Amino acid sequence: MTQLDFLPSETLAHILHCAADCGLPSLLALAGTSQRLHAIYTVHQLPLLHLALDASYGPLEDVIQLVTHNASQPAHLIRAAPLSFALMNTIIDVGRIAKRWEDIYPFKKWQGASSVHRRLLNAKERRSLRRAIYRIWLYSNAFHTPKFSRFTRRIPQIQILRAKLLYGWTVSDLAEIMDVYAILRKILAENVCPSNARVQKKVEARYGEEFANSLFFGSQAISMVSQTQTNGSTYYQHLPTRTDSRYVIGNYHDPALEAYGDDIRYAPAPETYHMPHKLTRLPQSLLPHRRHAQAQSLPDPAPI
Repeated sequence: MTQLDFLPSETLAHILHCAADCGLPSLLALAGTSQRLHAIYTVHQLPLLHLALDASYGPLEDVIQLVTHNASQPAHLIRAAPLSFALMNTIIDVGRIAKRWEDIYPFKKWQGASSVHRRLLNAKERRSLRRAIYRIWLYSNAFHTPKFSRFTRRIPQIQILRAKLLYGWTVSDLAEIMDVYAILRKILAENVCPSNARVQKKVEARYGEEFANSLFFGSQAISMVSQTQTNGSTYYQHLPTRTDSRYVIGNYHDPALEAYGDDIRYAPAPETYHMPHKLTRLPQSLLPHRRHAQAQSLPDPAPI
């Protein structure tokens, strides 16, 4: 590092710009290696942080549209905001949530037979994923509010206002949004609020079709439970502590209670509005729901 101190300031500034293109951690790590690099970083701090934030949490223009949105103006208007430290802190908070989805997405995208194709996302794919997350989040903040309840969806003025936001995105952008939205819906259907059919399928894979059918549709479940419990089967354990064990039968746990009802409850009907209602809380609220899905400890959101 002593040899770098003898380089011209312009060269060191260029090196810092290259580090900023690699992301915020690389920039801050390089800026803290010597006093001279830190001094040059301080002079060019805002431009360097702009590049670093865009590389780590970008596209920065979509993040700014999200964090600067409020009810005083339509969501489709392009908003420009000068970069400040307060704005950067907000961008980092939102960007960290989007980056958590970079780790979740591959596991849900490639499941079952397609799991052999599972891989990490490259830099371009991660950027596209974050952009889709920010736009879904913006749409949710703009139109999933008491002002825009689900009973107003057929009002032409509301439909036009919603469409104006979508018109600003290309067809490929909308395809990315629908792809990510399908992953979010899959997490809800499989982990957060599974239907009766989903839970029955999981129980059937573990204990067989006969037991799964009796557990949900017959009166033989009680006798089968007592018989298996008498035989000392290892199926009956204490309350599961992991999300993957929510379908394991135990002394204090019934997998049938994990179900949220028939598949018709996933339809947007006023009296059976479970999964579509939870979709209005995405993506920031889905992470704690997914984390606590085993115990179903989080209450349903208030009707909007």
